[in-house]
Amino acid sequence: MYSRIRTFGRGTAIRFFTLLLLAALAAGCASTQTSPPSVPLPPTRYEHRAFSLVPLNQPGWLVLARNPTQLALAKPGGAPDESFAIQAGTTT
Repeated sequence: MYSRIRTFGRGTAIRFFTLLLLAALAAGCASTQTSPPSVPLPPTRYEHRAFSLVPLNQPGWLVLARNPTQLALAKPGGAPDESFAIQAGTTT
């Protein structure tokens, strides 16, 4: 039985390997970011160097940033383009 082996031209092979490399890079750079932690209910006081804050007693608040000088909280609103935020911080 006669089998036929298909050969690719140089340009086709380069395009194929370029596409393969781009697909591998895209898969390797996929986001593995986890969602931010939510504020526990009932909320507890966040103590920082120059301030303290008790978040609102409502579900859905997320802690976006927290370090010794900054606290950022956010909550999605009822509409797709609506959100609520609380940010507190100090400058050194």
